[in-house]
Amino acid sequence: MYSFIRLALVTLASTYVAAGETDFYAHKPRTVVVASKEQQKTHAGLIELLQSYDHDVTVKQKADVFGVRMLGERIIDNLIILDNTVDALAKSKVDGVQLMSYVDSGGNLLIAGGVETGALFDQVARHAGFVTSPHNLQLVDHFVPHSFDSGNHQTIAVETAKANKAVLETDASALIYNGPALKIARGKLSFAVLRAPSTSYAGAHCHGEDCVLVGGMEARNNARVLVVGSTDMLSDANAKASKSNEVAQKSMMEWITMRKSVVRTRKVEVLSLAPKLEGAYTVMDEVEYAIELEELVNGEWVGFTGRSDLQMTYTRMDPFVTRDLTEAGDGRYFTRFSLPDVYGLFTFKVKYTAHGYSWVDEELTLVIKPLRNNMHQRWIPGAFPYYTSALSMMGGVLAVSFVYLYHSDVPQKNKKV
Repeated sequence: MYSFIRLALVTLASTYVAAGETDFYAHKPRTVVVASKEQQKTHAGLIELLQSYDHDVTVKQKADVFGVRMLGERIIDNLIILDNTVDALAKSKVDGVQLMSYVDSGGNLLIAGGVETGALFDQVARHAGFVTSPHNLQLVDHFVPHSFDSGNHQTIAVETAKANKAVLETDASALIYNGPALKIARGKLSFAVLRAPSTSYAGAHCHGEDCVLVGGMEARNNARVLVVGSTDMLSDANAKASKSNEVAQKSMMEWITMRKSVVRTRKVEVLSLAPKLEGAYTVMDEVEYAIELEELVNGEWVGFTGRSDLQMTYTRMDPFVTRDLTEAGDGRYFTRFSLPDVYGLFTFKVKYTAHGYSWVDEELTLVIKPLRNNMHQRWIPGAFPYYTSALSMMGGVLAVSFVYLYHSDVPQKNKKV
């Protein structure tokens, strides 16, 4: 069995093509779903959703390290682990370090937990910046249980008004959640996608909005990780019972497979507002910096609009100028400023790291030249005292010379005695 899997994956590795610039994937994306036989039935809608994306979808019953990497090469674009129980991973060689190494190579990972999760879920959650509840304690809410609750107050109605919309979109109805909760531990890359109601708690582990139901991480290479506290949240039963669960499931699958909230740079330019040769920049020039950003929406690249937190820094070794960028429409953002009176090699930088969106890290380096001799001002107001002293000295020399040359005392005649 394993020999067949190795042969199949070597064939996949030989057909790997790097992602291009027009589409995020230049090849047919390869997605692997690790699910038990029962989950393949209870989560059939999720698998069908992935297949509708025209992905090469493979469903496995057990995690296998050969399904992640082959000969040091990443051969899977998206890995979704629903079944990470102790039994499913008993003979597997996969651990949290290997999965995060897969993420470091650019792969996307979604892992869902539950009451019977094994150590793999805890390891991945910890590496992603989250802490799982001890003994998989269920989240409880005695104030706002869902109408489907059986009486133990563990089926919760979650309002999604504060959810991260870049990752998780929902309907107006409440979302059904039944399972353990996470808690953010550390890391600037980790963020809460969906938080629990303020009246809920999971033992002494967390309470209120400190409890995270869905956590996300966007790596610096733009690989994505989703840690879902409960596999039931992605089940067909909850999707049929609540429109919010159906919409949330679809939006999370789109996010983890890089079909939404992907941002790229279309164009970067620096224009001199003074008439001069193109590409010639000197100190104290008035310049306009502009960057055009695009977002992947429904399979098409459109302008990335509505951002008021974009900034540009003008740096050499340290930032000299920091400016907020103003939106001009259709994903174009710009700012105008005067270059400082310092010449050298300068870099215009834009770094945008909003949670849920892919990172934007653009740099444009230009040579800023000093003023030429014929470009300096001839009359400087601050030098007027020096001009006055020089002119007064010249005037004094002329006056003394005139007196010396044209004025002389009349000699007195000697009187006779």
